[in-house]
Amino acid sequence: MKKIVQLLTVLLVTSFTMNAQWMNDSISMGPNYANNIYYTFGGSGIQKTEPSNNWHLAFTMSALADSAAVFANHQSGNEFVKVFNIHQPISAWSSVTLSDTMSGDRMLAPYKGWYDGTFNQISHPSAFNYGWGTYKFSSHDIIGDSMFIVRVGTDYYKFAIDSLVGATSKWDFRLQKFGDAVQSYSVSKGNGFNDRLFAYFDITSGQSLDREPNVNDWDVEFITYPSYIPAGPGVGWYAVTGVLNNRGLGVAEARQFDLDDAKNDFDGGSASWANDWKKNNITTIGYDWKRFNSTSMTFAIADSLSYFIESKSGKVYQVQFTDFGGFMTGKANFRYREVSTPLSVAKTDFIGEPSLYPNPAQNSTTVLFKSVKASELRLTITGLTGQVLHQSLRKATSGLNAWELDTSSLPSGNYVISLSNSEGATHQKMTITK
Repeated sequence: MKKIVQLLTVLLVTSFTMNAQWMNDSISMGPNYANNIYYTFGGSGIQKTEPSNNWHLAFTMSALADSAAVFANHQSGNEFVKVFNIHQPISAWSSVTLSDTMSGDRMLAPYKGWYDGTFNQISHPSAFNYGWGTYKFSSHDIIGDSMFIVRVGTDYYKFAIDSLVGATSKWDFRLQKFGDAVQSYSVSKGNGFNDRLFAYFDITSGQSLDREPNVNDWDVEFITYPSYIPAGPGVGWYAVTGVLNNRGLGVAEARQFDLDDAKNDFDGGSASWANDWKKNNITTIGYDWKRFNSTSMTFAIADSLSYFIESKSGKVYQVQFTDFGGFMTGKANFRYREVSTPLSVAKTDFIGEPSLYPNPAQNSTTVLFKSVKASELRLTITGLTGQVLHQSLRKATSGLNAWELDTSSLPSGNYVISLSNSEGATHQKMTITK
């Protein structure tokens, strides 16, 4: 009997050691970060490599989950595609001229989430305006109301989205190169994008592009994207190279923590640093896992920094970056190991992550979410320190729900909105500015 117990102990220890072993891997985006890399953890590695400059526009294929997002490609120093909000309705199409760019506002996506597209950055008093158009409750479609000017290379185009049919993610939009005729286009799930996060479009060829792997086959994307860095060399937007996580995957950062201590905290469900787990932030990893040393002209990476990343497989991995080659190679070296999944990261399967409009809010906001069944939910507002500031029980209906929320008593700051019941919880970050 003693030998059996000893054998079981050895097997358990061996199994734990194997599960905790680090796996080393790397990706290369190429010189000048010429490619985007879609990657999955757990042994599958690179799923797809795509040229970073083979698209101009990207349309979400999940209208509700991604808040009708439309991105422009800003991967080459934010200048590959340039978007101007010219403050004109679609009805002014024929009278708009190139000179309208002089009074137009430059538009860039902040990449907070896949819902935060380039063309979604126009503020509006209505909670149901998405920047380029307004949601109609009668049809559950979004009707375009704004037009833009888009520069690709040296060519300028008028651009407007006419409509988005939410049920099929069918986008109808128009483009007109100055001096040419108006062209109308459509992209939709049914055009080969049913299992994709976005459908991509090449303005110069007028063709849609299938760039992504199946949405269930990748965990993170290595990409260059715009970021606002007020503490950078000057003040403004910069093209940064980093890592974005797939929609809905939990990611948490453990900065200035010994890697083994961070793992033990996470395994035990006591990781106080995992505040952003299960949030809709796609740049928790982002670009700042590396620091450029202008003296040695190399990148330095902290040895006390790791990330806990949920994979599409359902497993969670601790990831540590170990080296970065910069624009000469675009190569990133990293290692990862599987960890256990604490109960605290569970979330409900029948409620979509809520969207908030407006966000940032002042005195009120609308909590917009989709539920697959009618149920009673607890709505909670907490501060980032965990203090509960509001709780109420509300009844959700099957389908789209829009709950008005009074925020007039909350001071400026960051909060978390939670919807929960006995089956789990889903969360969204809310910002109050007054």
